Amino acid sequence: MQNYYLSECPEDPIGSIDIACFSGNSIFGSENDDCILALTSWDKSVRIYNPQINSKHINEEGCSYEPKDSKLPGVSANYFPTGKCVYNISNEQIYLSCKFFGSDYLFLGGFNNGVDSISINDGAGKPTNIVRHSAPVRCLNVIENHSMIISGSWDGSVILTDIRSNDSNATVSKIEVKGKVFCMDHTFNNEWLLVGDSFKNMNIINIKKLSSTMNTEKIDVIPNFMKYQLRDINANKHKDVFATSSIEGRVQIANIENALKGEINNKDNPVDNYAFKCHRIKDNTKMTEVIYPVNSVCFHKQYSNMLATGGSDGGVFLWDTKAKKRLWRNSNFQIVDSETNPIRICKEGISSMKFHPSLPVLISSCSELLDNSFKEISETNSTFNEKKPLVIFHSIEGIKPVGS
Repeated sequence: MQNYYLSECPEDPIGSIDIACFSGNSIFGSENDDCILALTSWDKSVRIYNPQINSKHINEEGCSYEPKDSKLPGVSANYFPTGKCVYNISNEQIYLSCKFFGSDYLFLGGFNNGVDSISINDGAGKPTNIVRHSAPVRCLNVIENHSMIISGSWDGSVILTDIRSNDSNATVSKIEVKGKVFCMDHTFNNEWLLVGDSFKNMNIINIKKLSSTMNTEKIDVIPNFMKYQLRDINANKHKDVFATSSIEGRVQIANIENALKGEINNKDNPVDNYAFKCHRIKDNTKMTEVIYPVNSVCFHKQYSNMLATGGSDGGVFLWDTKAKKRLWRNSNFQIVDSETNPIRICKEGISSMKFHPSLPVLISSCSELLDNSFKEISETNSTFNEKKPLVIFHSIEGIKPVGS
């Protein structure tokens, strides 16, 4: 399979991306991959795309990388343009997070201090507010089988809302954590809600025990879960295991049981309970090491032991969390036009990632302005149009955890 990039990306940094499968929606035409992709941007827009990649590309092209190359420097293959922007919705505020509910609705949270919804079937018109916070919303989660949207805000509140109700006050529960909500996810069985806050706490909440009583739910708080500020969290799709990342180029693998017992990184129980360093670049001539934030972590939906990480170094890695080894890496993506003429090398920091729901593809978004403090002066003097944000579709066909 070839590698691709989204050809109609915004000029300003990308806040978040999400992808969902759909069926029978004629607005996407015949050249679709049965999925739709949404992104939010700092230009105050929300865009919905037909990515225009499908299984035919896999069967015809094959894999562009071999797993054995994982030890080699990340020399990129060509990335070709793809995709069509179906909806481009301008707004008054910047959205930091987006999340599909099926393929019918898109939920948005950000500097609107709440959660808005867009109906895809109704032509993706003006967003409608359904949840209010007193500060920007950083994180969104959807529990589809309970028709519930969970929003985490910089006001320190986490609100669970029943989206089946037309009542703007259809709050199922509201929880307060000590700091701003920086990252959030729920476990595969919808039992546990994991919330990382600005005080480096990991807040573990039993969703099944929540009630309509405000602010009284029991929260298990693990202080100083990581040494430095948390960036992202993602729960495993098959077991009560989750991964967190920090600004210190480090990823923590943990399971719920050990976390609740306060036994993180216990060497006597190392299974799914350890941390590792990544997204660090050594300069042997200067005897220094540049440490980059790990901005995104994402478990594969089929392979329970395969984890993707994306950092401000511009690198995208795949890891086998059981064998504790790297399976694949890529960075410095060569962007070309449809005639294979080189356009530029994409070195921007990775801001978010998603695995494609049905294809062996890892999707990442990258933005030049994400971490300018890590760039050399010569790099930041480039014109912005040369470094505009991108959404990348990486082929990972044939890459599997050891023994799979």
